[in-house]
Amino acid sequence: MKPTGTVTFLFADIVVASGIEDRRSPAVGPADRFGPVITDVVVRNHGIVYRTSGFRYCCAFVLPLDAVIAANQIQSRLGSGNCIDIEPVVFRMAVHTGEAKESDGNYCGTTISSVLQLLSIARPGEILISNSVETLVTEFLPEDLHFEELPYSRETPRHDRILQLRRQPVEKHKVSFRRPRFHVAFSRRRGSRGSVPASAPAH
Repeated sequence: MKPTGTVTFLFADIVVASGIEDRRSPAVGPADRFGPVITDVVVRNHGIVYRTSGFRYCCAFVLPLDAVIAANQIQSRLGSGNCIDIEPVVFRMAVHTGEAKESDGNYCGTTISSVLQLLSIARPGEILISNSVETLVTEFLPEDLHFEELPYSRETPRHDRILQLRRQPVEKHKVSFRRPRFHVAFSRRRGSRGSVPASAPAH
């Protein structure tokens, strides 16, 4: 079932795909190889890939934290050469939360325009996060991830803060994150949606 109402969107563009080939079957194109990996990551993080267009993947999530974690995992699995038979791929990604309407299997509204604008700002290798996402997930980020504000020096129309998702090295035994309790409740009652609390106690 597609998320409705307040939805978090993850749009991923593959901007450098040269050198990618299926070493077992030349008839299989690049998208046939990394597409299933992207879908697997998105589904494992409770999202859906609702549209693909060329090398662009449009994904929707109920919870913004799931979208942020999925973006990081996509970059980690495909951008770092961690998949057998697939050379590293360079992505640019954008994550934004807002109201969206579903129409004929697609989404429409100003939220889609906003995430597309955010994606257009992203440079190869960047995962850009909107201010609406930041306010909802900062408290629950894994310790090896953090947000870094994008410099205002970029020549682009902006009204809100834009952040970049960054990875930071931490000791292995310290890498953890606090998934808010509302996520557990949602997992048990898949058909319900509630408002995201301003904070949630650590487990």
